Amino acid sequence: MVRVVLFAEGQSDEKFIKESISPLFAASGLFLVPRLLKTSQNARGGAVTFDRLKLYARNTLREGSAPILSTFLDLYALDSDFPGYEEAKKKSDPYEKVAHLERELHQSIVQLAGCQAERFIPHIQPYEFEGL
Repeated sequence: MVRVVLFAEGQSDEKFIKESISPLFAASGLFLVPRLLKTSQNARGGAVTFDRLKLYARNTLREGSAPILSTFLDLYALDSDFPGYEEAKKKSDPYEKVAHLERELHQSIVQLAGCQAERFIPHIQPYEFEGL
């Protein structure tokens, strides 16, 4: 079984991963583990900045069990400190924005963690999850 850690933005994303997506992938041998990033002393979820994400990504990718890491982030209100953000803002097509941001995020996290490229699979949703 392959373990895939998914960094989610909030509790509704976490619940969706646990209840809707995880059972579908389990049949294929993928074990999805949603995680909310710690955003303050007592809180998790929301306010995902690149600085916060890169710390948790590096630590997760260095875990002894060697999980695959992905993200479950919304393009809407993505923090401006994400790699490639300014260039992505210039694109009018949301799918082009997402593709650009995912490429830049992938390169940054892989370089920071010093991991194999296939161990980090960024996912940024072009539309807010709750709107679906």
